[in-house]
Amino acid sequence: MKRPSRLLTVSIHIIVWLLFVSFPFMLDTELLTHTNFIQKIIFNTLILALFFYTNILLFIPKLLARKKVFLYIIVIVLCIFLMVFLQLKIDYLFHIENSQHHHSAHTLYFYFVTKAILLSLLMLTISGGLKITGEWFKSEQQKREMENEKLSSELLFLKSQVNPHFLFNTLNNIYSLTYKKSDGAPIAILKLADLMRYMLYDSNDEKVPLEKEISYIQNYIDLQKMRISSAVKINFSTEGEMQNHLIEPMLLIPFVENAFKHGISYLENSAITIHLKTSEHQLFFSVKNTIPSVKNNDKDKSSGIGLQNVTRRLNLLYPTIHELFIDESENNYSVKLCINFKW
Repeated sequence: MKRPSRLLTVSIHIIVWLLFVSFPFMLDTELLTHTNFIQKIIFNTLILALFFYTNILLFIPKLLARKKVFLYIIVIVLCIFLMVFLQLKIDYLFHIENSQHHHSAHTLYFYFVTKAILLSLLMLTISGGLKITGEWFKSEQQKREMENEKLSSELLFLKSQVNPHFLFNTLNNIYSLTYKKSDGAPIAILKLADLMRYMLYDSNDEKVPLEKEISYIQNYIDLQKMRISSAVKINFSTEGEMQNHLIEPMLLIPFVENAFKHGISYLENSAITIHLKTSEHQLFFSVKNTIPSVKNNDKDKSSGIGLQNVTRRLNLLYPTIHELFIDESENNYSVKLCINFKW
């Protein structure tokens, strides 16, 4: 919840004090004809306002906030006595002798004292309540700003982990092509240049067009195809409108990378199926790969970093509007991600 602006706060205070002054005249419009009564109300309001803002701006921050409770109580009690004294002087000075005040001096004095004490306590309660509420708003805003800064820092850290990890795997692929003196090496370098352009420039944006993320995935798949056997079945398909959606960069590729890292075997039939579908308010992304019966012990032990990071990013970016299902059987591993677009 956002704190009210200073101008709005000042305007509200002015309106409330004007209503406070006008209230007796709303109950009895004939009081407007009594000049002494109008003067009395104005002077009493000025005294109450002085106590009100002194408590908010001076007593609470200088005494109560610094845990000088006993001194604060003494100061408030003395102020209330002073308030009662000043209001009594004003009441008697501007007292209007009319039919409503034909009472004994003792009764009148008791009435004025009671009214002065109640008004003083009312100002004390309201000013204290407003100060506490204002400090709560300030504390909540600072807490929210700190959480946002922490969130931004964590997301940047996670993204910085994803990029070098993926780049490392891609360079390994190109090294394999050059080692084999493959004619596909120059094409692979161009595709890597496109990948790096996306990683270095587009990935710094908060969101990118979905087409760019898809192009990134396609380039990655093409690079992988250059190094693996044509017997491995790879199917990448898209469905729906891609032009009008935005997504956080580097969000989908770790699932694809994980499928290639763990789903390819040179000894058995392997298959990877990737499908991306969009509707007006939803993105559905699925990746399914076979699991070789013979594990490759030479696989990079850090290969799970990318998948862990993207899971963490999803929890930070879409804490309540995404669903991630991971299913692993003896022969297959599948990931299904659903994101509800919030823009």
